[in-house]
Amino acid sequence: MCGTRFRTTQYSEVVDDDGELWRAAVPMALRQPANKRRRHQVQRLKGVNSPVSFFTEQNIIDIRAQGKTGDFSFDQLAEIYGCSKSTIRRIVRRERYKEIP
Repeated sequence: MCGTRFRTTQYSEVVDDDGELWRAAVPMALRQPANKRRRHQVQRLKGVNSPVSFFTEQNIIDIRAQGKTGDFSFDQLAEIYGCSKSTIRRIVRRERYKEIP
């Protein structure tokens, strides 16, 4: 593992006109940076569309409604929804899940 992290050369394979395979070392300094090599940027899914999202869109709407009315404290909402008090506070203040009205 350690050798791959501190690699200074990379091997490039080229097939010539005769069909022979040539392998040559190319110094990393001559290669294009990683961000220039990417052709397609990956779209990250945010909010409730993320596969690791803990809440549904309806959960967020309910948390905001219950947090604004003051019927439940942030501690009580955190216990109900199984998350931390700071997560509930961020949802109610629209610091998280901003795309949900």
